[in-house]
Amino acid sequence: MRENAGTTVNLLDGCAEHGAVLVYPSSARAGIEPPPDAYAMSKRLGEEACLLHAASAVVLRLTSVFGPGQVAWEGATGAIAAFAARAIDGRPISIPGNPQRTRDFLYVDDLVAGVERLLAERGDADLLYAGSGAATPLLDAARLALSAAGAGVEVETPGGELPPGEDESYALEPGVPRLALTPRPLPEAVAAYVDWLRLHPAAEGRARA
Repeated sequence: MRENAGTTVNLLDGCAEHGAVLVYPSSARAGIEPPPDAYAMSKRLGEEACLLHAASAVVLRLTSVFGPGQVAWEGATGAIAAFAARAIDGRPISIPGNPQRTRDFLYVDDLVAGVERLLAERGDADLLYAGSGAATPLLDAARLALSAAGAGVEVETPGGELPPGEDESYALEPGVPRLALTPRPLPEAVAAYVDWLRLHPAAEGRARA
């Protein structure tokens, strides 16, 4: 709450003072009624700050963004980050809960290109969704990571219960206002991410395909 709402207000004050635009990276979960967890609620409060403040701001409700800069070995979270790290390590991938639950995965470079275009063509939108538009089961995403890494390890599906909001499927609803971007195919994006991870210092000494 402190970071996603309080710090956002500080940024908005600075933007108002300097005539800058704040692009606030929110979460698609913040648009669910009611927000399913504390994280989604904190993002919703940050959105409200953006929409009510005098500063110019655009709220971007992001789906599951992944790619270079996201390193599970250094503590980063995210399904594909975890899958790719385990695939490179040659360790089994475990998907608790429903392995067929879906996420809209978006490669970070495609998101950045969309944000750059948004800033260059600044329109009057104050809230947009950013995603690929494709719903991918976690099990399929894990298999893409294994294929990209050339790993022959197993995908374990132990089932079980997860915290509220975690075992749900998420996808962009038809008709929501969306950030203009061109998402690359997910197999291509996962392969590019795995290639980047292999060159990262955290991957040194780990399994190679």
